[in-house]
Amino acid sequence: MSGLINQLAPGWRADGPVDEAPRQFHASMPGYIPTPLHRIGALAEKAGVAEVWLKDESNRLGTPSFKITGTSWGTAAALSQPGAPPVRTFTDLLHLAAARPGVVLAAATDGNHGRALAHLAGLCGLPAKIYIPTPTAPVRVNALREEGAEVIIVAGDYDAAVGRCIEDAAADPSMLIVSDTSWPGYERVPTAVIAGYDTILQEIDTQRGATPEPFDAIIVQLGAGGLAASIVQHYKRGPSAPAIITVEPARADCALQAAQAGHVVHVPGPHPSIMAGLNCGTVSHVAWRSLQRGVDLFLSIQDHYAEEAVRALATAGLTIGETGAAGYAGLLALATSQPSWREAAHIHPQAKVLLIATEGITDPISWHRIVRP
Repeated sequence: MSGLINQLAPGWRADGPVDEAPRQFHASMPGYIPTPLHRIGALAEKAGVAEVWLKDESNRLGTPSFKITGTSWGTAAALSQPGAPPVRTFTDLLHLAAARPGVVLAAATDGNHGRALAHLAGLCGLPAKIYIPTPTAPVRVNALREEGAEVIIVAGDYDAAVGRCIEDAAADPSMLIVSDTSWPGYERVPTAVIAGYDTILQEIDTQRGATPEPFDAIIVQLGAGGLAASIVQHYKRGPSAPAIITVEPARADCALQAAQAGHVVHVPGPHPSIMAGLNCGTVSHVAWRSLQRGVDLFLSIQDHYAEEAVRALATAGLTIGETGAAGYAGLLALATSQPSWREAAHIHPQAKVLLIATEGITDPISWHRIVRP
């Protein structure tokens, strides 16, 4: 386990209003309902805190992860032409898709973003082309194909898959990249993806009532960094802003290493963590702008913490995959970490902690191996 306390974060606050447009858009999608928010005493007791609140994203709009909130809003941005009226409803998105019948929606993925994009492409009547790194669990590859996507398997890690997607799109004008990570010159769509995730956070605020006790800490898993950036932008406000802690695999800790270097760096693969959705070697440039100022503690952990978290969640009646369990894995790791990290993370016996279970079971073989070894 490694960590870095960010001295900039305690005094930094986000500015600008929270955007209501993404949630209004998502509320217009077929089958939209807010995902559950659970308060789970057993998880709090095990981690030595007062309260654990867990937002369960294992079933979101027909997919087993949170990704479709950002992917759908990002797709609306990608399909919109400069100067066009803003997208307000899912019907607006369908009109945009119908106006561009030759477009192929494309992205690189470790699994969940690509599956969300393939699912959305099917709803919009458009083809999808998804690039995935090796090795990827066959069940995740099959899930993409079942959604109707053309799957391109790329030798290398997630960053290699991103690079191949970019190269192919440059040679094929029909390909429209809808990425949840960014790079120099490609920022508008991933910025919209980050904004789309705010629907999850607005739901949490509503579900907790009009005058809830503030969270002391929010622990969020980090791959390319989009969800963490959304959390920073939403919750780092006011005098009682919570501490925000990011969790990464020990061998794919691109945000932790960026924080150490003071700028975005590449962590070369292979990235073999069972937290497959977090196996990213480069943090998103757009996300980093918020993360470098708003994250209180960057944390990287070994896989055994994720396994312990999966089992604890299963005992609590929740079927959450390894990536989805990473936030709780980070909390378990912090419970036995050095006092300075716990202090920076606001983790103490009276702490109220928010976690987001970002995925359900995306690899049943792995899940059963962990839960029933």
